[in-house]
Amino acid sequence: MDEKSCDVELEDGNNKSRSRRKPSRSKMSAPKTAEDGPGSAEASSKSSRKKDKMSSNRSENSSSVNSSSSRHEEKGPGGAGGTMAPPPPRGQIKRFFLKFTQKMGGIEKTEYSKQFLDTIHDVENYKMVIDDLVISLMSIAQRNARWASHPMERMEFEYDDNENPYERMSPVFGTWSSLLKEPITDLNYKQIDKMGVYHRDFHRRARRALRDMRQFLCIDFPELQEARRVLNQKRQDMDYAKYELRNAKSPEVIEMKNQVYEHSQKLFEEELQKVLRMLDAFPKQKESHLRNVQAFHTVYRYYHAQVDHATKMKL
Repeated sequence: MDEKSCDVELEDGNNKSRSRRKPSRSKMSAPKTAEDGPGSAEASSKSSRKKDKMSSNRSENSSSVNSSSSRHEEKGPGGAGGTMAPPPPRGQIKRFFLKFTQKMGGIEKTEYSKQFLDTIHDVENYKMVIDDLVISLMSIAQRNARWASHPMERMEFEYDDNENPYERMSPVFGTWSSLLKEPITDLNYKQIDKMGVYHRDFHRRARRALRDMRQFLCIDFPELQEARRVLNQKRQDMDYAKYELRNAKSPEVIEMKNQVYEHSQKLFEEELQKVLRMLDAFPKQKESHLRNVQAFHTVYRYYHAQVDHATKMKL
């Protein structure tokens, strides 16, 4: 009986302890809610404000993205105020077949006017004449082939320092004067020095007199040749675009090929105007070249007059 009663009392004690612990938990939790009530309200309000800010930022970002995308669409190829994007370049295989088709007569080739072709032919013939003329003038100015200009168009025929024949003559006369019947006098040395100065001055003046011809050979004519090469390339691209536009079937392809053709036609017209401006300057260039030749002969005549004066000078 005692053990059972002890067990009952223990069980009753455990139940009582459990029942006592439960209200203690409620008592412990109740003060927390009561004490943290204002802080939790403030935290909840702050979290709600953060959520509102995040939602507003998201809405602003989405609106900015939408506005930027709408502006991009307005500025694109389909927009009213946008510029047409240049067409992608053709591949090498595509260009090969188009060129083969053009040689077979399948692609119509844009022809230049007769006046344009005649002007180009005149410029090419004139360049050949200028080459021969420059070679002749340089042979007059520089008799030593070792000092001839390479390339010829640059006209660099002046001697280096102490390489002028008159400058190299003075030390030779000093060595061989004792072997001559008449010794070399101070007057002869002075005359030789003067002729060396005059000869160098003639080379500088002669090259300066031919500056317009040098510019034509080194700059103007190569630029014209390069512009013609680009013009022929633009013409070929325009002919290819026209051929592709004629063979297009669907409306989408027709619209795309039409844009490509208009773009290539615009580039061709721009390059054509550039070549025409170069050809318009050709008559003035010919006049300036004539003045260059006249100036060269004037300088050459003046050089001979200086040499004659140097040989007649006295001490």
